[in-house]
Amino acid sequence: MARMRTINESVKLIKDDDPDSAITYNFIRTLCKANQVNCFTVGRKMILDFDDLLKAIGATGTGSNYQDVPNIIRKGKRRINDGNGN
Repeated sequence: MARMRTINESVKLIKDDDPDSAITYNFIRTLCKANQVNCFTVGRKMILDFDDLLKAIGATGTGSNYQDVPNIIRKGKRRINDGNGN
């Protein structure tokens, strides 16, 4: 049986395992909206398959490998301040 969790519960489980993890609520939500993780909506909550999430982010039993995360995050343009007021 699949381990179905909310996004908040999933973030908490990941942070409990790896306190320095960079995985956030918005990242998991983006994976769900891009159909990278099996999920469904109940009211305003997204329920997802936690094991499928771990596969999507490339997590392993001995640590995490976030290099295999699909590149689905939109890269926007923003001005970067070079420290000289420019």
